[in-house]
Amino acid sequence: MNKRNFSNELILYLLAFLLAVGVRLINLGLIPLSDVEASWALQALALVRGEEVLLGPQPGYVLPTAFLFFLFGTNAIMARLWPVLAGSALVWVPYLWRDRLGRVAGLILAFGLALDPGLVALSRVAGSPLLAVAFTLFALTALWSGSAIWTGIWGAWALLSGTAIWPGVIGLATTLGVARALGPVQVESPDVGTVAGVMSDRDLGEFIRKGLIAGGTTLLVVGTMLFFFPNGINAMVGSLPAYLRGWGTGGGEPASHLLMVLCDQSLAIVFGVVGAIVVWRERHALGRWLCLWWVVATGLALAYPARDFGDLAWSLVPLWSLAGIGLARIFRRWRHSPVEWGLAALTLVLFAFGWLDLVSLGRTSPQIEMYRLRWIALGGVVVIQTLSFLLVSLGWSLAEARRGFAFGFGVGLALLTVSASFGASQLRSQASNPLWRSGDEIVQADLLLQTLGELSKWRTGDREAVNVVVVDVDSPALRWVLRDFTNARFQSGLETGAASEVIVLPKESGEPRQTAMYRGQDFAWRSVVIWNELWSTNILRWLTQRELPTRTEALVLWVRGDLFPNGEITVESETHQPVEEPLEEPVR
Repeated sequence: MNKRNFSNELILYLLAFLLAVGVRLINLGLIPLSDVEASWALQALALVRGEEVLLGPQPGYVLPTAFLFFLFGTNAIMARLWPVLAGSALVWVPYLWRDRLGRVAGLILAFGLALDPGLVALSRVAGSPLLAVAFTLFALTALWSGSAIWTGIWGAWALLSGTAIWPGVIGLATTLGVARALGPVQVESPDVGTVAGVMSDRDLGEFIRKGLIAGGTTLLVVGTMLFFFPNGINAMVGSLPAYLRGWGTGGGEPASHLLMVLCDQSLAIVFGVVGAIVVWRERHALGRWLCLWWVVATGLALAYPARDFGDLAWSLVPLWSLAGIGLARIFRRWRHSPVEWGLAALTLVLFAFGWLDLVSLGRTSPQIEMYRLRWIALGGVVVIQTLSFLLVSLGWSLAEARRGFAFGFGVGLALLTVSASFGASQLRSQASNPLWRSGDEIVQADLLLQTLGELSKWRTGDREAVNVVVVDVDSPALRWVLRDFTNARFQSGLETGAASEVIVLPKESGEPRQTAMYRGQDFAWRSVVIWNELWSTNILRWLTQRELPTRTEALVLWVRGDLFPNGEITVESETHQPVEEPLEEPVR
């Protein structure tokens, strides 16, 4: 490759990286932390405040996030920034593997990793499993390149990244075992330098020694945050037992839900199958290994009883690698003939028309006549597409027809992928409710915080000084929202007669039975997906617009009467029950 081509290629990778960073940073703090995210962020917050805390099995997230909190303050953006950086850096892995994957396939893979909806969503989650995926891939790249020091460093980071490292290790080990059992399937291509080849030129013991020293040093420095928090190493050791317990406890998402979210990967799946056919036909050794890895990683995620949507992260990288190979093959054989361009344009137009028809079907009641007519129109799209493909095949050639159709169809799927990525970045309505996020969505946390701040400011002159009692609400997300309220406390049950300034109760608990009169305002707190309604009535809305039927769990903010302008504490008689009065609508 000449110098100019190399410069152009590097610019494209840099563009992919900037695109990855941008789509992950957009509206990063718009959605409040879920309960799962907040449980990790609260551990980092406790470290910054010098409080005693039992670290969970993910010090690779908690300790760097604590450092970010110390430098830049505590907010949702800082809580999610470390996964954003790791997810964006994944784009450079194809650059280091481009000679083995193919340069066009590597570029396609880079943009796929930058814009994949699942990877974008997981990169924006506090405590994301994507940390383990990214650091493991960095370690494998360093190992293949023969760098003992970087292998040890990235391997240590991977071990610190929580339970998500173990399905990756098990999946890779199983893939290697299956590859050896199949015989003809080799991990390395014969025309490139292999790990074994690199190690044959140097002492294997020296390589291992350097790797262990580098990895051990990283564990001590990062896993203890420069020896300030020695418990980080203990937390790392607990990741394997935590993962193994998931095989016995269960309670994870149904496997059908994991398969459903793969609809966001339609482009990668369609052309990943094409790539799989190519690598097995042409005996592409690395491609065959990637194909096996994808099957094993997907099967392991579906088989794990405590499965979560993030478990699919391990299967997305090999899937996009195969898709890159498949798309590169189509581009390589493209002849730029008018017939190919014409069929590609017609296919894209028909694709758009069919998609808009599906969107309308999701919005149309099955009881009206228009619903049947839209299905007829959709069938007409399929018939026109089939006839145009056959006519091109008979009038020109089957190869031109296949290339034109693949190009037009691929562009349509690429547009859907970009749209889904924007949805994961919250550029669309929050009603899309992407399932890749950990835990149920927290809805009106910012409005609740704003209301409390205004009440506290009126009462004390300080936005975080009002006395708040949270009763029977076990929500890490609420603890995160109230993290700066020095007089906030969480308890089970409310003491009769205690006239707390502010009381937060679940809506179903009713009004507080206190001696003082309170005014109450409910806030939508948690949005929970209703799966039964999805399968019965809303599946088309999910397929076309990623809308899910949900129900809302609410909290009620009860405020003592004297906190309002000209308000007083009204004491009820023994026989008189408190009357609920609506809280004035807060300033938005």
